[in-house]
Amino acid sequence: MRKRAKRVPKWKRRVRDWMRYAVWIGGPVLILFFLVLIVKTVTSPTASLPSEPDRIKAAIVDQIALLSPNQELIDTAVGYLGDAGFDVDIYEGEDVTVEFYKTLPARGYELIVVRTHSSNVEFIDDVPQQEGPVFLFTGEPHDKQRYTLEHLTDQIRATKLLYDESSMFFAIGPEFVKRSMTGRFEDTLILIGGCQSMITSGLARALVERGASAVIGWDDWVDLSHNDEAIIHLLYSLTAEGLTVEQAVEKTMSEVGPDSIYKSVLTYFPPERGGYTLPRQ
Repeated sequence: MRKRAKRVPKWKRRVRDWMRYAVWIGGPVLILFFLVLIVKTVTSPTASLPSEPDRIKAAIVDQIALLSPNQELIDTAVGYLGDAGFDVDIYEGEDVTVEFYKTLPARGYELIVVRTHSSNVEFIDDVPQQEGPVFLFTGEPHDKQRYTLEHLTDQIRATKLLYDESSMFFAIGPEFVKRSMTGRFEDTLILIGGCQSMITSGLARALVERGASAVIGWDDWVDLSHNDEAIIHLLYSLTAEGLTVEQAVEKTMSEVGPDSIYKSVLTYFPPERGGYTLPRQ
């Protein structure tokens, strides 16, 4: 005997039919809603959170550390720079190579302190000849097989210390700055703590043409201990006291004084940038 199908009330049939219709219509509508929401989220500007300002950067390039390190100077300089809001990178001794100098402008430093041997003395047949532009020593031993083109175009030289039986090192000059460096300095203040770094303006002029704001250095030979004392004093004046280049140089020469042996003094180039001050954060 067949069972009789149970009769579904009319109101339930209507509810069931309405739900089927809602799913049939609502499914695509719901999908479209979510697609619009996703597109709007991706393309519309989002509320940006307050971002930290870009950090200002300084570099200490200590070529002299290869033979005469001064950790107290490094620690003191890092302290002054850190208090002024700088992140500090340190390059010492063998880190200071020809390739390092090639990329230095593009590294984004607002201040570069170079503690280095430097001179306009050229060795010809192992005989020193004092003439021409200033060259900065690297910490890279000289190798006749390397940088042939740079040698031929007077971008680099083989040089050594006059007062020591030292090995020969590569040194870079103004033509290297012009022709082999990559990128540009970003209004960078460059302090060159080294002998004769400003005895002629050629090197400083090349650095300024590559974007440096100003270059500070010595106009003749300087004793290493006097050089280090002046660097620290100058850094304090530029950072903690916020002095201009001109004020900091004058204050350093007034309080530290010229070199007691060679009578050399700090000077800067170009003269019109004496009013420059370091950025602060």
